[in-house]
Amino acid sequence: MSQFIIFFVFVITPLVSFSQSSQSSQSSQSSRIGSLGDQASSSYVIKPLDFVLFRIIGEEADVQMRVSNDGAVVLPFIKAVNIAGMSVADAQKHIYTLYDGDYFIDPQLDLTIYASSAQTVEVMGLVMRQGSVPIPAEERLYLLEALSMAGGAQPLGDLKNVIIRRADENGEQVEISVDTRDITTRDHPLEDGDLIVISRRRI
Repeated sequence: MSQFIIFFVFVITPLVSFSQSSQSSQSSQSSRIGSLGDQASSSYVIKPLDFVLFRIIGEEADVQMRVSNDGAVVLPFIKAVNIAGMSVADAQKHIYTLYDGDYFIDPQLDLTIYASSAQTVEVMGLVMRQGSVPIPAEERLYLLEALSMAGGAQPLGDLKNVIIRRADENGEQVEISVDTRDITTRDHPLEDGDLIVISRRRI
């Protein structure tokens, strides 16, 4: 019976600024890092640029790393391992199989996703607050929610023809036109990098 032990630790580390210069740097970093909170589950899907802490119990060094743009992390002994797109649980099982037998017998591993890469959509056009809207970690963000977080449409905003622009799996830009008067708060889930545009309505 394998005695594979995995510990989950999700840490929010406060940043303390000591000068205007460090505040600016930290603000920039915070805009790119999302908190997982203390309720992140083993079903969390690992993404490129997530932050990982890895430890082999009994070895001295902990390894802090960031998932690469290609979805890989570099682990002791076995080098690059692609884990992006896997749930935390699946990544743990995969890493365990790579270590067990060849390097260790029933290794005890500590794999921690302690901060997520920030995912956002952009809301532009005739809204009250143009700019980035964050997608919460381990949750979906829907079109009406994003518009609400942007302060809603301006009086002349056309809610009958809200445009969602995104890249498809081939990298081609596609547009989706939505009449937001006919949808619910759980229609049209958004994806990282989506651009939502509200144009001026015809009078």
